[in-house]
Amino acid sequence: YFMKYKTYTFRAYPNKTQQKLFYLTFLMCKFLFNSLLRLVLDNYTKYNSEVEKCLKCGINFDEEKFSISHKLPKISTLKKAHDDYKKVDSLALCAEYSNLVRGMEMFYRGHSKLPRFKGRNDKHSYTTSQVNDNIRIVKNKVRLPKVGFVKVRGMREIPNYFKIKRAII
Repeated sequence: YFMKYKTYTFRAYPNKTQQKLFYLTFLMCKFLFNSLLRLVLDNYTKYNSEVEKCLKCGINFDEEKFSISHKLPKISTLKKAHDDYKKVDSLALCAEYSNLVRGMEMFYRGHSKLPRFKGRNDKHSYTTSQVNDNIRIVKNKVRLPKVGFVKVRGMREIPNYFKIKRAII
């Protein structure tokens, strides 16, 4: 049984408060990604220097101990440190976190280069996932988490048996 994915694109017309929330979400996702990437790169350079020291001295390198002491912080601890994280969609932050983890896995496997920092002029977007019917389409509006109903154009008839998996804003 083959599952087929289909993408629908709509043009959104948010009001002023929704625009501000979208912009804050874009900023916080970029800030989360860049700060975690900085930690990952610092850990990567520490790891390389520790391995080189151990090779020079002939000491066995304890990889488990290093990986435990240099873990990425959880999103919940980051939310406590910065109040703006609480204002935005948590699933968008989780998606950025998993994007970074996936990028590093691809790098370690040799399939890609190191992930790069997100700049000021990068594409402003975030991805949110479907959980407990938090993304739904009602007439000419799409309901998004934390934002509410946003007016959209370009509506086409979407069959009832289709499931929404995620939304990219």
